[in-house]
Amino acid sequence: MEPVKIMVNGLPGNMASSVAGQVLKDDRFKLINRSLTGPEITDTESTVAGTAIGLIQPNARQQAIEEIQAAQGPFISVDYTHPSAVNTNAEFYCRNHLPFVMGTTGG
Repeated sequence: MEPVKIMVNGLPGNMASSVAGQVLKDDRFKLINRSLTGPEITDTESTVAGTAIGLIQPNARQQAIEEIQAAQGPFISVDYTHPSAVNTNAEFYCRNHLPFVMGTTGG
């Protein structure tokens, strides 16, 4: 059976890092090596358990998600971004037909 592909958004935040680390340890899942992040994050990548994950700024997310979908096929997004981004991110996931789990509180 193919592993379920998961994109954990909100790196380099604590919850996103923790969840991404757990995904990397479980053979039932494959971690997408990209993550949506906030506009205040200046890093271009985050490292989780020795794995580099590219960070996607809000202004680049549409093009990036289209590239990821083309390369990876279906995947689940797990969102641990900032509470101020909850509604905008939910709309983005729906508009792009991305199944998602909203782990962020607020909205």
